[in-house]
Amino acid sequence: MVAGPSPAQVAAGASRPAARLRLGEFVWLLLGVVDAFLAVDFLLRAVGAHDSGFVAVVNRVGDWLATPFIGVFQGQGVPRVDHTTFWAALLGIVVYTLAAWFLIRVLRLLAAPTERPDPHV
Repeated sequence: MVAGPSPAQVAAGASRPAARLRLGEFVWLLLGVVDAFLAVDFLLRAVGAHDSGFVAVVNRVGDWLATPFIGVFQGQGVPRVDHTTFWAALLGIVVYTLAAWFLIRVLRLLAAPTERPDPHV
């Protein structure tokens, strides 16, 4: 008679996929916060909000999050609208969302149960 895995081994194996899925939920939550800051930053700049108090905080965080994308839209085909729009924020929303989606897909692949062949067949 072949002994199967102990209940502790089964529980430990079952908690790994659950932990990865919980990590996926955290990634979605983090993405929501990042995208919200970038979207609010874009909207506040689009309406020309005065840069003080809450707006200043959102602008600083939005600037920091959009820093990797700032130089992308400086070609001649992109309309220049001075301070009223922040194109890097829109690109940041797209790129961060795609990166989070990809990370979630990887976590789901890692969390998927693996089928092991039965050695007694």
